[in-house]
Amino acid sequence: MLITNEFDEKNIEDCICQDEFVYREKMKRFFVTNNLNIKMGENFTIEEWIRIFVIISKVNTEYLEKNRYSILIKTKKEWLKIFEKYGFKKDKAQKIIEELKFNSNNTDIRENPIIEYNKLCITIPAIVWTTDIYETLINIFHSRNYQLNFKGVFFEEEVRKEFENAGIKNCTCKVRQNECDMAYIFDDCLFICELKNEFQPLTNMQWYRFYKKQEQHIIQLERIYEFYKNNLEYITTKLNKNKNWKPKKIYKVLMFSNYLGQTYIKDNLIVSNYNNIINFIKKTPLCVNVMEDKNIYVVETYNYQKYPYLSKEKTLLNIDDFIAYMRLPMSIWYQKEGYSEEKRYIGIKDKYLIEVKGYSYKQKFTIDNIDMHNV
Repeated sequence: MLITNEFDEKNIEDCICQDEFVYREKMKRFFVTNNLNIKMGENFTIEEWIRIFVIISKVNTEYLEKNRYSILIKTKKEWLKIFEKYGFKKDKAQKIIEELKFNSNNTDIRENPIIEYNKLCITIPAIVWTTDIYETLINIFHSRNYQLNFKGVFFEEEVRKEFENAGIKNCTCKVRQNECDMAYIFDDCLFICELKNEFQPLTNMQWYRFYKKQEQHIIQLERIYEFYKNNLEYITTKLNKNKNWKPKKIYKVLMFSNYLGQTYIKDNLIVSNYNNIINFIKKTPLCVNVMEDKNIYVVETYNYQKYPYLSKEKTLLNIDDFIAYMRLPMSIWYQKEGYSEEKRYIGIKDKYLIEVKGYSYKQKFTIDNIDMHNV
């Protein structure tokens, strides 16, 4: 999907359009690295994959704006010239068409948008135009079993660095096959963490797959937790604790890069987006975008009535504060507070009803009413 055709030389470096810059930035955040010259598959780097799909989207979008026909037909030679125009050598341009050609083994035309018929290459502009390039590329990397292990390493390094910057000393630990991604101590409690860098689910099927993977991650975390619970010295030594030190309680934490919409706490298991924990430790204010007079204002605020321990007067946070916050992080509270769930029922031939859930704003926040200190 093309967002815009605008070109800003100051911000977009050598991108062919602003969309390429946007998708590069999204990929950098997903892989937690500024290096997009990592090979995905045999032929293309991440940066090249982005450009390939941006080119295809750009050509189809421009066609759609001027034509009403449902398909775009070009010769293979014409497509080769287009890819060469935007920096690909002839042999690599050939590989692009071979890689993205739809065949009997493919199931998603968004991932393989080129249909070859005789010597013609056919694309469907209405489908190409609505394709989310970022989501499509992540699906391609996963479905083709490209090596993605490095994304976890980059993510783990970034999270540990953020905890250090927030004043929380942490460590990693690996004993034989028992690898703890991160461990830290807060209020004399020990936290054993598994860090997962996952793609943000959007559709019902993506959420289903995500929850299936989450089950596997929890099993993995349980195994790591059991080992280090019985062999504390491996971790406590790295965290500068003496041999006699014992934690008040040991928590097992599954931290995700993607947003979950809620946190899960049961006994000593916590499942959450890692930002929720960082926001608690740093007492990060809630940032709200408010639009007034066609301008967007970013307002920083707190709800001290619901989260009194975030006030400046309370200097030391404790484990009770942490658990209370994690049951409903302030950003999630805000989302739930701002929307109300509505149900509608659709009848079919006076016999069957389908329940449909939707959400609507409870109130429109403005500069005047955004102050939530006393909510």
